[in-house]
Amino acid sequence: MLLLWHRLVSWCDQLWYLMRCIRRLRRHPLRWRSRPIASLSRRVFAQPKPQWVKREIIRLKAVMPQAGCRTIVHHFNRRWQRTRQMMVSKTYVANMCRRH
Repeated sequence: MLLLWHRLVSWCDQLWYLMRCIRRLRRHPLRWRSRPIASLSRRVFAQPKPQWVKREIIRLKAVMPQAGCRTIVHHFNRRWQRTRQMMVSKTYVANMCRRH
């Protein structure tokens, strides 16, 4: 009897999960197709950084030529996070150093 009860509960749980999935699909049918094709080519996640940020990163790299991107990010974020609410990432610093 106990085994039968566990199977029934398991079956109900699976049925509930399937119903939730169907409801989610009905609510958002083919969400990925609703975007225009042109917007998929280039996504902009953040606004471009001001010019002073680029100059400051280049200046820090010139002052500390042996420092890597992580060190430059650390010093930049410690200095400018509170006063100007500006932060940079390692990828941004690496790209700036590569471009310059």
